[in-house]
Amino acid sequence: MTPKPKFWRSKPVTICAAGISGGKIIAVKDTKLSYFGGSISSEGLLWKQRKVNSQWQVMFSGDISTLTPMLDAIEEAGKKSKEKGLRQFARLCASAYREERKRIIEDEVLPDYDLSTYAEYSALKSSDPDLFDAIGTKISEAEEGWHLLFCGFDTKRKPHLFVISGRGKIQYCDTAGFATNGSGGWAAHIALATYPFSAIIDTAEAAYCLLAAKFAAEAAEGVGKETYLHVLEPDDEISSFVMSATIDSVREKWRRLPRIPEGAADEIKEELTKYGGLIRGAKKGGKLRSVASVSLTEGTNSSDSQTPEQK
Repeated sequence: MTPKPKFWRSKPVTICAAGISGGKIIAVKDTKLSYFGGSISSEGLLWKQRKVNSQWQVMFSGDISTLTPMLDAIEEAGKKSKEKGLRQFARLCASAYREERKRIIEDEVLPDYDLSTYAEYSALKSSDPDLFDAIGTKISEAEEGWHLLFCGFDTKRKPHLFVISGRGKIQYCDTAGFATNGSGGWAAHIALATYPFSAIIDTAEAAYCLLAAKFAAEAAEGVGKETYLHVLEPDDEISSFVMSATIDSVREKWRRLPRIPEGAADEIKEELTKYGGLIRGAKKGGKLRSVASVSLTEGTNSSDSQTPEQK
């Protein structure tokens, strides 16, 4: 195995996002894989989605070395289990995640402190609290790059989304109707909330929202330009998809959208000019307080809202 250089720092890698549209799930992701803390990266290397069982799939972003055993453990648990409901399946995956998390910490963090087992680390909480806290900080830094986004259908063919990250925390995302992860996750999440994304809008419009969120996330560190979008339906791993040429065309249309809506700047300018003139005039006449009161109460005829000076 190639040793990690001194400047290595694992980071959340790239972007995955999914949204519920009607009875379907739309998934979008890039294909970028980064090495050495993001100093080297390549696109087109990775399909960031893995089948857990016949009903559920997981999208992932983060340190691929760490996530490989994590995904193996979850897939093994998911295929053996008969749990089909959302809560039961999510808790099953979180349990497998937490158990494998301990093994990964033993492999990747504890050797730097001459510790072999997670139990030895836990014992430090009483015997050496300062060292326990220092190791805990390193573990938290590593966990920043562990992001799993699950999408699938229950026995009633209802779509669901949930995220597992950090120490094994579950975040259920059905109410929002969308979920994101990776280094571009926050940018994508804000974009989807702003549109706003909704599970009841047309599938094509929902797909556009997810693509636009992916495009917005491309400003984040480590997010690749190459994009995959496909639609999941019950019992179908992929039921439909969008070709890269169409995605590139949609990206260009998105880029050409005016960032300042037509007429908005003129409306603001008119207001600024109006009240700027009033304030300057009030300063000259010594009536600044009165003018401020007028501007705050303008547009209402209620005598109760008038200042004593106006009355």
